Formats: sequence, structure tokens, C-alpha cells
Amino acid sequence: MNFSEHHRYIYHNISMSCRIDELSEEHQVTIVRLVNHLASMPDGYCQHAMKRVEKISTENPWVDNIEGFEKLPVEEVAQCK
Repeated sequence: MNFSEHHRYIYHNISMSCRIDELSEEHQVTIVRLVNHLASMPDGYCQHAMKRVEKISTENPWVDNIEGFEKLPVEEVAQCK
């Protein structure tokens, strides 16, 4: 098997709303690095990491107890985008 046969990529088109452009450039780079990191890791690690990411993606900073993070004041809800 030569290099090109071994490194074939399958591309998928996923259409969804994405607000990444509302993040700072630094945070956008961090998200891209996370994607690239997970793509290069074994499946078992990816599954574990994705469970952690899924938990973060549904956290509510006003009501949830998040380790190392103080809940946001309710008044800040109106200021969110």
C-alpha cells in the first residue's frame, strides 16, 4: 500500500448553524486544535473526550455547579448574545 492509498480522506458536508466567528481568534484556534487533536487520537480516547465536550456543551453557567467556576449573576442573562 502506498502513501496515497493509505491516506484517503472521506469528506462529509454537515450543514448547521455555527457561531464560531463570534469567538475570539484565539478561541477559534483552540477549537480547531481540539478537532485536529481528537482526529489524530485512538477511538477510545475520542469517545471519552467527546463525552466531556458534550457535557460542557450543555452546561448552564447561571444554574449548574461547574467545578472551578462561580455561577454567573442572573442579571447577566440579558447581556448574552
